[in-house]
Amino acid sequence: MNRISASELRKEFGRYRKEAQSNPVVITHRGHDDVVLLSIKEFIRLKSLDRQILYTHELPEKVIEEFLTVSIPEEASKFDGECDHE
Repeated sequence: MNRISASELRKEFGRYRKEAQSNPVVITHRGHDDVVLLSIKEFIRLKSLDRQILYTHELPEKVIEEFLTVSIPEEASKFDGECDHE
């Protein structure tokens, strides 16, 4: 993901608009991430997931693969007893 300043975006908007069609572009303001420029197709895809409820068997294969590669941080062990109903 490309990261550029707002002034760089103003100078070369056409270039970054084209890039955003395939990869989001992070726009910084005063050295801090501020907004993201992305294609309308990606925006619509993200909005469609915004409150979408799925059964586990309905999850996209990519999401399932990502779940299988996640490692749970050690500090999360403090929540191990949260589901105990004894």
